[in-house]
Amino acid sequence: MALYQPLDASCKEIRLLKITGESQGMITCRLHTVSLADGIPRFTALSYVWGSPTPNTSILVNGAELSITMNLADALKSVTSHWQASFPGSDPADFWLWVDSVCINQADLQERGSQVQLMSTLYQSAELVIGWVGAAEPERILLAFDTILILGKEFNRLAWKNSGGSMAASDLNWLKGYPYLYTLDSEGANERWSAIYHLLDLPYWTRLWIFQEAVLARKLLLSSPFASIDFNILAHTTLGVCQMLTVPQGQLTTPVSELWMALRLNTTHWKRVICIQAARSGYTPESGPREAFRRSPKYLAHRLALGSNLLEATDPRDYVYGMLGLNGLHIMPNYKSEHPYSAWMDYVKCWTSIPGGCLDELGADSICQLAFLDFSGIGFFEYPLGCPSWVPNFPARARMMVPRNGVTRNPILTGKDDALEILGNIMKVKGLVIGRIHRIALSDIPPNGANTPREFEVAGSILQYLGGLVARYPKYVTGISPIHALTRILLGEDDVVVSPTTAELFRRGFELLLSLCGFVFASSSDSSVATIEDAARLKLGLGPEANPIRWLVDNFWTTSEIHETGISKLETLRSAELYLQSFTNDFAERFVQIHKLFQDSIILETEDGHVGACPRGSQVGDILVALYGNKYPVVLRPAEEGKYRFVGNASVWGFMDGEAFLPPFSAKRERNVPPSARKQRKSSSIGRKGPNKPNRGVIPVSDLQTFEVI
Repeated sequence: MALYQPLDASCKEIRLLKITGESQGMITCRLHTVSLADGIPRFTALSYVWGSPTPNTSILVNGAELSITMNLADALKSVTSHWQASFPGSDPADFWLWVDSVCINQADLQERGSQVQLMSTLYQSAELVIGWVGAAEPERILLAFDTILILGKEFNRLAWKNSGGSMAASDLNWLKGYPYLYTLDSEGANERWSAIYHLLDLPYWTRLWIFQEAVLARKLLLSSPFASIDFNILAHTTLGVCQMLTVPQGQLTTPVSELWMALRLNTTHWKRVICIQAARSGYTPESGPREAFRRSPKYLAHRLALGSNLLEATDPRDYVYGMLGLNGLHIMPNYKSEHPYSAWMDYVKCWTSIPGGCLDELGADSICQLAFLDFSGIGFFEYPLGCPSWVPNFPARARMMVPRNGVTRNPILTGKDDALEILGNIMKVKGLVIGRIHRIALSDIPPNGANTPREFEVAGSILQYLGGLVARYPKYVTGISPIHALTRILLGEDDVVVSPTTAELFRRGFELLLSLCGFVFASSSDSSVATIEDAARLKLGLGPEANPIRWLVDNFWTTSEIHETGISKLETLRSAELYLQSFTNDFAERFVQIHKLFQDSIILETEDGHVGACPRGSQVGDILVALYGNKYPVVLRPAEEGKYRFVGNASVWGFMDGEAFLPPFSAKRERNVPPSARKQRKSSSIGRKGPNKPNRGVIPVSDLQTFEVI
């Protein structure tokens, strides 16, 4: 008799597993079929990494041998005891387990697809989800759990938590009572904190399916052979650690300050827990996504896709299917398709079928109709043969070290649904050509992951480009200075809160540029580079007697900007010179935003002098287009028969606030608009006002060019 009998998908049938004992050295189990349509039975779900298929072992299921991975076998040996510890006094006979690799017939692709659709119900309905982190180095995991419990207890009683305020240096005095928490060895490590990093570095935290399972679980118990801990305790501890790192290091005394620095250099591990907890806060076990998310399905799907950065899945299709239990998109999993990217195309079709754009519950983020392009582009990723360039390449995007940043304050325009049409492999979109790439910089720096660019190489290239830009253009296209424009691009999204012509912008830009010079100075073997000022003169192309600080002050603002704002160059110069005297050699934190931006991007310059950041794979001759319904300008590459390939999103200062669709820029394209349309535009234009902007008309969608992207 076959091990698996067909399940009735119409009745939402599933199989549950009961561990009955051991025979001839093998775990023995039996499967039982139940219907979720008849009510939710009492069961526990297992969340685990499948692990390597070799070596493997076998268990007996209904008397038949079934091959499973070693990691699952280790989990099956321990799950019953963890369940009993969570429900003291419960009868082991009541313990039923749902584990995907056993309860789903993996050889039946149709069954796999239908069971994937039940994942949300399964993990939300389970009375307990056991998150099996693995059996490797169980003593270290035990030490990690014990340390997390200590930290959680101390963080729970701190005043900052009760008041909702920020943590102060005095809130860390309790550490003095735990020498084993702050004592560092000769290599600057601590055994207990290293154990936590070992725990958070396990493969468990990197799997996409596990992310969904952890978010959906009403009660998640992290488990290993010797111990277990509630995920909520880990999440609370993570919040406390993040608050610790907000305390200025200068306010801390040794040895706590040394611990602070060691923790500051290892923040990536905690972000994995933060992402899960942030997603968990948007769900309730009873009703799934909270009301705000249900009103914004595009927002939810997009945020989850962004949050899945660095998550892995064996099957490329699972980057879509593994999130369906969370985002609620109505996509039928299809594991029979010979093209893995078919799932990515289904994602776009489903996304675009949801009417309009939407705002998050705070009204701060706009999710535009073309937001899926954030995960697309041949300038960022390699694509499978035959895959359209506009399709999100989720697997490649997940391998990026950090999410890509933009600098836009407002969407260019949130497009109407009829401004986008998908016909097979062709995406037809409306837009306006805003320029052509005339020059690129930093393309000679190796991309991240190959030969990771060293900081001083990136820093030197940026400074050299900046010196050349100022020499070519005394004034930027929009009327500001070239340094001002490039600084905004380098500051990325952090710039959105800064007014265009304030001293604060100069301070932040000056600090950033000084850090670039600092990297060059610290790494230079040239005997003539004895100071940071020497490094600046060398890379900016200034004369040996030039004062680089004065050069920066003189060139940061145009005369009109100084007149409008009343900024004093003399006072700014004095402040900058004082800041230089107190400048420290700790460049790492200051440089992090530059490093993030240019891991996968390069600098572009258009024929008329616009500057920005574009995909690393961009080329001279590629065109810049403002697409109706996208938040960023995009780079397109002309292809055969008048079509285009999507290279990727870009950030171009002067086109990040809808300027391409407004006069005077749009007037340059007036000759392409029929006279009748011009007359109609004058009578039906939509007004817009903004800082230092007169009321201006917006181009009707019907006047825009149609781009066929393949």
